[in-house]
Amino acid sequence: MVAAPGAIDVIVACHNASTTIIRALDSALAAPQVRCVIVADDASQDGTPDLVESRYPSRVTVLRAACNAGPAAARNRAIEHVQAPWFAILDSDDFFLPGRFDAMPPAGDFDIWADNILFTNTPDRAARFAVPAVESDGAEPIDIERFLLGNLSNFRRRRHQLGFCKPVFDTAFFRACGARYDEGLRLGEDFVLVLGLLLAGARFRFTRRCGYVAVERSDSLSARHGLAELAELLEAEEQLFRQCPLDGGARRAFAKRIRETRCKVNHMQTLARRRQEGVALALAEALFLSPRDQFDMVGAIAMDKLHAVLAHLSPPTGSFGYYLQPQIGSGA
Repeated sequence: MVAAPGAIDVIVACHNASTTIIRALDSALAAPQVRCVIVADDASQDGTPDLVESRYPSRVTVLRAACNAGPAAARNRAIEHVQAPWFAILDSDDFFLPGRFDAMPPAGDFDIWADNILFTNTPDRAARFAVPAVESDGAEPIDIERFLLGNLSNFRRRRHQLGFCKPVFDTAFFRACGARYDEGLRLGEDFVLVLGLLLAGARFRFTRRCGYVAVERSDSLSARHGLAELAELLEAEEQLFRQCPLDGGARRAFAKRIRETRCKVNHMQTLARRRQEGVALALAEALFLSPRDQFDMVGAIAMDKLHAVLAHLSPPTGSFGYYLQPQIGSGA
């Protein structure tokens, strides 16, 4: 199915994105299905909103914020201005591949749709790609359990999680649910939002074709997240777990996801204490963790060390590969 012209509004939250946002906006406006792009500028200081307004006199709306409130707040402001039947999320560092929206399921068959992501540190090479076909272009249904399982860590690739996908949302369903990004989060807000929509009955479809390119940069916002942001995410996940009426496999998958997030928090806290107080005191404080948390943290440290060794043996060469979900729904 090819969405009708003008059927999609694209939301771009940005902060000091003058060096990347033109590529992002050009890729969105090139799609015939896109009606307009809504740029929610989060108090940039590098002239980003002026640049956008001067370059795009039409089909781009710029919303300016007086103070920086984070990507969740910026997206919420932009969603209020959506007029198309669907809206898509695009980060200002990233871009769409040509033909991305051709893979969308039929209208009325989904409330959330997402496709694979191509992670790359060579965006110029990726920009020459067209949306590649895969063995099956069918849109797979993703229920709550499959979504949660798809957000567990993968040894082979750290960002191999469904929560990193950039979805297209049905505008009417989104608003009927009263959905909003959690503005208290600057990490994992996409995961929390989609999980909340699934709990509200959303039909999530996932297409294995790759139509979205995520550019990996050492100075990106996601690369600067720290202990505070991770602790806020853990609190949000635990609160949602207490409130949501899950049972069986879905509840077990959610518990496993929270266990992973708690492990990351404990790991980062131990590293921070080691820097501030020394190794001995950091290890002594770690002894007060539960045996399970101690076991998880030791495993996380071992994985970090192994990833560092592998990165040293095989440093990045600028090549890139598809972000796939081979274990989706397997329960592994």
